[in-house]
Amino acid sequence: MNLLRGKKKFAILQPAVERLDIGIKLKGVAADGRLEAASSWNAMVTHRVRISAAKDINAEVLAWLKQAYAAA
Repeated sequence: MNLLRGKKKFAILQPAVERLDIGIKLKGVAADGRLEAASSWNAMVTHRVRISAAKDINAEVLAWLKQAYAAA
């Protein structure tokens, strides 16, 4: 599923076995900790966050999504 602001994609949601992968477009932001470089996982985004449980969607993940939305 693509997350859009107007016609610009800022993130994607992709279910995987036993987790949800969130791809986020954050140009110029260094990968660090949970915010992994997307590399070859998906060329449409710059970073990936792996979500294994609902508690993994915290303020940090929401801040990254808000930042990507604002930049789109």
